Amino acid sequence: MDDTAAAVSELVDQMRAFWEAALEPWWGLIVPFLESEIAARARRLVAAGGSAAFDDLDPRLSWDGSTLTLSPAKAGPRTVQLNGRGLLLVPSVLAWRAWARIDGPWDPALTYQPPGIGVLWLLEAAADSHLEDLLGRRRAALLRSLDRPASTATLARRTGWSPGGVNTHLAVLRRNGLVVRRRDGREVLYSRTATGEALSARR
Repeated sequence: MDDTAAAVSELVDQMRAFWEAALEPWWGLIVPFLESEIAARARRLVAAGGSAAFDDLDPRLSWDGSTLTLSPAKAGPRTVQLNGRGLLLVPSVLAWRAWARIDGPWDPALTYQPPGIGVLWLLEAAADSHLEDLLGRRRAALLRSLDRPASTATLARRTGWSPGGVNTHLAVLRRNGLVVRRRDGREVLYSRTATGEALSARR
C-alpha cells in the first residue's frame, strides 16, 4: 500500500470512529427530528408563503418577499442571483446558526439550526422510560396518534374521549413544544413538532 492509499485508509478509519462515537448513538433521534422539521416547514411554506419558511430560522435573516438577506455574514457582502435554481433549506443538528452555501458547483443552500434542537439532546435521558411514564398515558396516546394532522373532533372519535378532555391534553402538549396547530378551513388541525416526532419515535 502506497503512502496515499495508507493516508486515505487512516482517514476513513478516523471518520468511522467519529461516526460511531459521536453520531450513531443519536441517529435514531436525529433522523425523525430532521424529517419532521422538513415536513413541518414545507407545510408552513405552502400554507403561509415564503415569509413563514424563514420566520424562525435565524434572527440575522430577513425576507422582503423577493430578497433573503443574511446580515451580518461571516464572509464579506455578496449578492447571489438564484436565476430559477431555487434555494435549499438544510436543517442540521450540528449547526449553531444559519450559514449560506453560495459557491458552485453545488446549488445555493441555507443551513440552519432547527427550532427545538435543545430538547433533542435531552431525549436520550428519557430513552429507557416509556413514553407513558414521561407524559402520562393519554398524552402519550395523543402524541402517537398524530402520525397525520388531525382535529380535536377526529382525535376524540379515535380515542373515545370527550373533545374537552382531548383539548386539555393537547394544550399541555402544545405549551411544551410537542404539537402545533393550524387552521384548515373551518377546522383546527394539530400535528407533531420535530421534538414531538423524535420523542414519539422512542417508544
